[in-house]
Amino acid sequence: MPVVERDDFTHQSHACDEARESLLIYCMGGFGDFIVQKKTVETLMELSPGLAIDILCSHGKDFLQFLYADAPQVHGIELNLGMRYEAMRDRYAAAITFSGHVSAIVDHLREDCPFPSHLAQVFQSLQAQAKDMVHSMQMPLYAAFYRSIYRGENCYGRMTFGGTIPCRDQKVHIPQDAAAERMLSEKRLGAYVTVNYGNGSAHEERSVAKSWRRDRFETVIAAIHRGFPELGVVQIGPGDAVPLAGAGHDFLGVPWPMVAELLRHSLLHIDIEGGLVHLASQIGTKCLVLFGPTQIEDVGYPNNINLRAGTCHNCYGLYPDINTCARGLANPECMMSITPEMVMDKVRKYLGTKKGASV
Repeated sequence: MPVVERDDFTHQSHACDEARESLLIYCMGGFGDFIVQKKTVETLMELSPGLAIDILCSHGKDFLQFLYADAPQVHGIELNLGMRYEAMRDRYAAAITFSGHVSAIVDHLREDCPFPSHLAQVFQSLQAQAKDMVHSMQMPLYAAFYRSIYRGENCYGRMTFGGTIPCRDQKVHIPQDAAAERMLSEKRLGAYVTVNYGNGSAHEERSVAKSWRRDRFETVIAAIHRGFPELGVVQIGPGDAVPLAGAGHDFLGVPWPMVAELLRHSLLHIDIEGGLVHLASQIGTKCLVLFGPTQIEDVGYPNNINLRAGTCHNCYGLYPDINTCARGLANPECMMSITPEMVMDKVRKYLGTKKGASV
């Protein structure tokens, strides 16, 4: 895998000032959504080497700058302050809004359409689908998810929009940062597993339906130490994450290139469904993922250990507040049904084949 070093997405001019085939993209969603969206963007870039892209986002600028460090066709990545997207989009040959891993709305397409014919057809087709996409976004996301599931599509398949965007596969390239690689090597961590206690506000336990209780994570960590004393347990996540007892906390809040390197060398990543699972899975690290309200069929990776328990799950997207249990339970049954013993059974079976590996 090529190692890249790029951290400057600040330009004196915009892509629309430098290239005729200019595209403005507004990325909305979480970190996992951004990874799924990148597959679509990679395909657009493959369709035309002359494409020049600027990206706006409401949050996650540092993550997107890390994610696209390997993409020279992406000129700038900035926050969408105020009405920046609306003010800028007509200056580009085309402008698209990505909403999560559900829709891609062409908000602007120049009449002269300066793109190669095959890329122009993609934009024109997406533009023609815009009304249906907007209508779909006005309904619960649950409907969009299950339409795709019944068609045999996961989140990546849905983002091809019926084959309009001709993605060849579902592999997203994750940049490898040379400096982060050197720094991690110097740490000499030995063999370890990574764990993430929630994503976003999920570390506040009851605020997100797919969260798993802290004491259960800590029970699993203690069992890993007993069963595999030669392995370390490294907690990753934001700097304000609740520290888990028994895990190393030195890497909480580190920059994204280091997070990726930690995941790249992890023997196993243990997490609820979320952005770090998407990142680790695309890097090639096995994940043990605790599923509750979110649909395995939609966002599960077949190479992972996808664990769900009980008879109540898959309600994600039924209500506008996607973090709410559909039954209104303070402790959702889907996540409560997953016990530390179930998790450790999976951990033992997998780690038993990986002992002795090291960074």
